[in-house]
Amino acid sequence: MTLSDFLGALKDNPYFGAGFGLVGVGTALAVARKGAQIGMIFFRRHYMITLEVPSKDKSYHWLLSWITKHAKHTQHLSVETSYMQHESGRVHTHFDFHPSPGNHIIWYGRKWIRVERTREKQMVNLNTGVPWESVTFTALGRNRQIFFNILQEARELALKQEEGRTVMYTAMGAEWRPFGFPRRRRPLSSVVLEAGVAERLVDDVKEFISNPKWYTDRGIPYRRGYLLYGPPGCGKSSFITALAGELGYSICLMSLSDRSLSDDRLNHLLSVAPQQSIILLEDVDAAFVSRELRPTENPLAYQGMGRLTFSGLLNALDGVASSEARIVFMTTNFIERLDPALIRPGRVDLKQYVGHCTHDQLTQMFRRFYPLEPMSEGERFAKCALTAHSELSAAQLYEKKRYGRMFRVAIGKNHPIALNSVELVEELLRKEEKFPCRGDMAGWTEYRDMRGLGYGPFTEEGEKWYKLRAVLNKRMLHPKDAAKYEDVVNGVVTDFVERINYLRKMSTTGDLVPDISNELYRFALEGISRILFETRIGCLENKIPPETQEFINSISKMLTYGSFAGVLPKWTRNFLPLWGRYIDGWDGIFKFACKLIDNKIEDIQRRLDANQEVEGEYLTYLLSNNNMSKKDVYGSVAELLLAGVDTVKSSITLCSFG
Repeated sequence: MTLSDFLGALKDNPYFGAGFGLVGVGTALAVARKGAQIGMIFFRRHYMITLEVPSKDKSYHWLLSWITKHAKHTQHLSVETSYMQHESGRVHTHFDFHPSPGNHIIWYGRKWIRVERTREKQMVNLNTGVPWESVTFTALGRNRQIFFNILQEARELALKQEEGRTVMYTAMGAEWRPFGFPRRRRPLSSVVLEAGVAERLVDDVKEFISNPKWYTDRGIPYRRGYLLYGPPGCGKSSFITALAGELGYSICLMSLSDRSLSDDRLNHLLSVAPQQSIILLEDVDAAFVSRELRPTENPLAYQGMGRLTFSGLLNALDGVASSEARIVFMTTNFIERLDPALIRPGRVDLKQYVGHCTHDQLTQMFRRFYPLEPMSEGERFAKCALTAHSELSAAQLYEKKRYGRMFRVAIGKNHPIALNSVELVEELLRKEEKFPCRGDMAGWTEYRDMRGLGYGPFTEEGEKWYKLRAVLNKRMLHPKDAAKYEDVVNGVVTDFVERINYLRKMSTTGDLVPDISNELYRFALEGISRILFETRIGCLENKIPPETQEFINSISKMLTYGSFAGVLPKWTRNFLPLWGRYIDGWDGIFKFACKLIDNKIEDIQRRLDANQEVEGEYLTYLLSNNNMSKKDVYGSVAELLLAGVDTVKSSITLCSFG
């Protein structure tokens, strides 16, 4: 067969013709696809513009806010929650919605803009733990101006949100990150310092800012260091915050005690600090020990906890590679602990003492808080305040203004703080942790240790206190449990009312109770004893039983001599009778309480021996609880009794007489 015959046969073969046709179609489609790809690449290169912004860029967060504002109709969102807890305990939560990772279309500047937000799944920022992200803008055309407009608008939007506010930055890794929400600028007039101090500092900073050329022409490094020193609470940090607001500057907070802070990182952070910012190094005395200290002196508790060296700090502040155009403020409560090399000129150009309030400062503060009061009242306030305490800080006055009547009570070595406000007591209790700081009950615990008695809810501490309280709270605090004592309490109340009526009739006027405070005390003692001991002790009878009267006298003796026992040193116990009488009071209390508890134990045992059902109330519950020993029951019931009687009597007195 010749070649022409073979080709003719293939031509006439329908299978070959169909296959050849498919090959041709496939080839054409492949060429078309490739051409489309090349055309798209050409089109994107020459007729589309793209802008990619990584999350580490400063404008990234600006653009997220801008996208949120313009992408109002997107259906794919992610949330950013702002959480703030007030000092009163109230929680405020705010939710901001941002377009989620993916593609979004925005109409802007008469153009459709494609926004792609991508998030890395396997790469995170080691400093913050946040995944790396980027935002890519794609638009038709060749004019880049649209991206400049977007960036400018996003910047203005961000600056508008920060307008009139002070931005706080903190060091995160190798960069500065905004810390919390921008704060309202604090007026400089709100920080009252000694006359001339604020003016001196403000004038010096403003002169430094306005004369960069003076430094350049003379070859002097354009940087300025300040040191504010003095007692705590006198306004050092507050003044720096107000100064930043006055200048329109931000504040960069840096802790030299950060374990991750090294010499290189400190130098880098000082070099890349945001423009128009104040770098604040608080409590620099807590970072390094002075080289002039003798070996026998106190090491001052700052032994270079991290990788930062003292020479590294000195070089960062005033070395060859140190940055310029910066303002550094340092604060300390103990200037004598600072190494002279740290506070020499060049590193610290101006030192200013900020001390306790003077008469003029107190007068100005009073006028600021009470502008409608006459000036003479401010003078009188300042005189009285300095008479009471010659060293007052602004923080103490602020706390007094904020908290109202709050005073310290000096009892021997103990100085408890009394809060004369229900709201403050509630706030304090709500902020207590699982194991709160208990009051000093040294006298109570010493007696229990001496007699081998168990601790109760007022003398126990930590984990043991928590477990003990969990047992004691049951059958007592829940409303349905408290309702079980209704009949018991009503019986005591009925007897109390009858006794009050009897005393009124027996009085000379026929309507007066001679000693209502004592009667309320007897009522409280009878009611609490009825619940804790499950028996009446006769406090409301016209003639109190001798054992009960001895019990009442023991409580009075313990409370009376206990106040002296806590004040006097232990060496006085050998020749003063106060401690012995205090112990006698406790002995009488526990003698009476233990006898009633033992009687209850014997009653329960008799019922068990007779195969009778054991039913009871609170004391029966405690005795049958496997988590409490007999010693625990003795100690807990005695302490609950003392606290309960005082609480009931005080509450009734307050409600009745205000």
